[in-house]
Amino acid sequence: SASLGYDFNIDYRRKFDKKDREFGWSAQISRNIDNSDYISERLNQQDIVYRNEKSLNIGENVEISSQIDFTEPISKKLNLETGIKGIVRFVNSDYHFDTFNYALNEYSTMNDRNNQFNYYQHVGAAYLQFNYIVNENYSLKIGGRFEATAFGGGMEKPADSSFTGKPYSNFIPFLNISRKFGKGGFVKFNYTQRIQRPSLFYLNPYTNFSDPLNLTTGNPYLSPEISSNYEVSVGNYTQFGGFGLNIYHKRLTDAIETYRLVDANKVYRTTYGNIGENNTTGFDINLNLKGKKW
Repeated sequence: SASLGYDFNIDYRRKFDKKDREFGWSAQISRNIDNSDYISERLNQQDIVYRNEKSLNIGENVEISSQIDFTEPISKKLNLETGIKGIVRFVNSDYHFDTFNYALNEYSTMNDRNNQFNYYQHVGAAYLQFNYIVNENYSLKIGGRFEATAFGGGMEKPADSSFTGKPYSNFIPFLNISRKFGKGGFVKFNYTQRIQRPSLFYLNPYTNFSDPLNLTTGNPYLSPEISSNYEVSVGNYTQFGGFGLNIYHKRLTDAIETYRLVDANKVYRTTYGNIGENNTTGFDINLNLKGKKW
């Protein structure tokens, strides 16, 4: 397999006479091509090749996004941040199967198994956040983001396989409370949610037949994964060094997991579904020491 891609970004920022007022615009175009192929030979009991086939799957993922952000100081202690974002995503998977024709001594295409999968996803989002400095020791950030998603796609064959998914929307809250101690001490609490939409790897209905008893295919009807993230951080840094401790818990719902079915011919068919729920708890710690010369 081989992959090739590129990203193009542009950012614009404008300051104003009013302190902390800022306007920003950014855009990104990314494209990734992932080619995967295989050659399969089947041998009889005499170790003679009786079937030879090869396959090529060309997968393409194109994503275009644009975002506008605006920051407005309402008072010396209160700032407002707001913005909108749009994402347009196209996924294409073109796959071919060829079998070796021993009479003609060449490969012949298998039209009944060749196909092309097209998928689109459009996302519109808007966010609003307030940053409030309570006093020299306490600060508060609170806000949320609303996202609306539309998607659909289909196969080239059969012609009636196209589908339009049911649009869905998500509200993603955000909360951060911070407390300072002295010059370098702090305690922070952070809560937010995240959305992880399925990638081409999970969506692609292409089936790898290199092992005819173990088949794996994607699921174009997958929904996004949603995680709730909680973090508590504490630390203290001085001119001689310091420490930082971060404790976190993440709860993931609608997690994309692998599941397997066995048909009447004892063929294992593997695909993906939003069937999991994962909980992760952990911590990380860092220590820092400083001397006069080190």
